[in-house]
Amino acid sequence: MSEHAATTPSAATATAAAPTSETKPKAGPSNSVGPGLDTTSKHTNISGVRKITPWEKKMEARKKAEAVKQREKEMKEAKVAEAERKRTITKERKQKAEEKARIEAMASKMSAKKLLRKKRRLGITKKVSHSN
Repeated sequence: MSEHAATTPSAATATAAAPTSETKPKAGPSNSVGPGLDTTSKHTNISGVRKITPWEKKMEARKKAEAVKQREKEMKEAKVAEAERKRTITKERKQKAEEKARIEAMASKMSAKKLLRKKRRLGITKKVSHSN
């Protein structure tokens, strides 16, 4: 209501009877006077469209920035996890190859020892030559 209308006696009784959005809350945790009545004033232009305040613009920008930061953080974590996974796979592959080479070397060494034992049993050694 405008200030001019509030000065008339009929308007004064109407405003006293019905709570408006400009009244302060009496008590309670919620910020409303009655059911569905909000105490905060809303900014609207002539056509009735709600205007966005600079604070709301800042809050929206802040929310967008936080969302972007969160997305960047997730992407970075995914990239690090992928690099760690590749590193682990490469390390496992290298360990398997080393283990295989060690087993092959051990097998060849064991077969050489076995061959040397057989030669000794047959009497074929470097010290004694059996070529007559």
